[in-house]
Amino acid sequence: MSRQMHLMGFSLWSPSAHMVGSWRHPASHGPDMDWSGPEVWQRIAQDCERGRMDGFFFAVGLAPYGVYGDSIAPTLRDGIQFPTPDAMLLLPMMAAVTERLGLVSTLSTTYNHPYAAVRQFSTLDHLTKGRVGWNVVTSFQPREAAAHGMDPVPHAERYRRAEEYMEICHQLWNSWDADAVQNDRERGVWADPDKVRDIDFQGEFYRCQGTAPVSPSPQHHPVIFQAGGSGDGRDFCAKWSDAALSFQMNVVQMKAYVEDMNTRAAAFGRGSDALKKMFGVQPIVGVSEAEAREKQDYLNSLVSPDGSLALLSGHTAFDFSALDLDAPAEEIPDMPGIRGIWGAVTSLADHGLDRLTIREGARAYGQSVLMPQVVGTPQQVADELISMWETSGGDGFLVTCPIRPSGYTEFTDLVIPILQKAKVFREEYTGTTFRDHLNQTSLG
Repeated sequence: MSRQMHLMGFSLWSPSAHMVGSWRHPASHGPDMDWSGPEVWQRIAQDCERGRMDGFFFAVGLAPYGVYGDSIAPTLRDGIQFPTPDAMLLLPMMAAVTERLGLVSTLSTTYNHPYAAVRQFSTLDHLTKGRVGWNVVTSFQPREAAAHGMDPVPHAERYRRAEEYMEICHQLWNSWDADAVQNDRERGVWADPDKVRDIDFQGEFYRCQGTAPVSPSPQHHPVIFQAGGSGDGRDFCAKWSDAALSFQMNVVQMKAYVEDMNTRAAAFGRGSDALKKMFGVQPIVGVSEAEAREKQDYLNSLVSPDGSLALLSGHTAFDFSALDLDAPAEEIPDMPGIRGIWGAVTSLADHGLDRLTIREGARAYGQSVLMPQVVGTPQQVADELISMWETSGGDGFLVTCPIRPSGYTEFTDLVIPILQKAKVFREEYTGTTFRDHLNQTSLG
């Protein structure tokens, strides 16, 4: 079979996702739907499955952004990725109205013990018959730490902790042999005790003694996603993940990311196909290019300056209110948060924005969180996706639509048939599990 593109829906369970202010659009959530209720997400899940997408992915925060001006007021006023309900509880409601679609939630390694994570994801994998994925994050935001009664974990320590975390998870998943469950009514043996073992992990940050609390699930363990941006984060992703998520503004950056992650994966003895590389994109589709551009202009006009700065400050753990916002973007000091974000922002100056100011960079960030806005007719959007996919060497895209749920309906009904006609995207599912859709085998 020729190489096939992978596609997933992508959002947050909040008033708006990856575009500040998009909740203000008249079509957002429709007249009879509320973003916090299940109906909008069940419809999105059904649209994504109807389009034969691999899955749907929830990014999740744990507290309101409060770094900008040391206040949560801009976050609340603009509905910036907050409130943040527990998406793990929403996945079963989306699974109940679908049959094949993969379903991914974020879970932090900082505020959850690995034993609890194994219990949750293995349970969900059973409930969905093998359709669950886990976006592994190492949380760092100050308000998240304070809400959990902790100090923020230093950057250098975050991935050392995460290494131990994943080692425990895999030991627990492997504490049951695949054939441990006998379910032999005649002999009276439900599970063979000789095929189930306790683990005894004593690490620098975690301890765990016992066996996995859930029997082996259809996928053995959830499909693992990770989006580390720093060198440590990328190494962690290359070692542990089934798929890497990255935000890159253009195809040149996408190609460089693919090459870097292939090199890192090889250093851990993994082939390039063992780690899917997927990029966030924000499609804006219109019947004509003029209509699509008009839609883009209106959506971008809803992005407030303070909201953008609050989002950027939250993602970098750096208070942008202390800066001269009209100063050149390259004059920004070193920041303790997510490495690489501001470097990506300043790279915008190489793509049409001369002497980008901090204010302009923040606004661009608020529009799409550095994902490319792919704008045009269905044919133009499909052609651009194919071009980026072929040129970058990546595996596919996580599709975030500013207007929910109708944006996913448009993408499914208008863009995906063109990708299918071009023979780059499946017309039918060929497997039943999420890992089947990604053509991935378990890490073990």
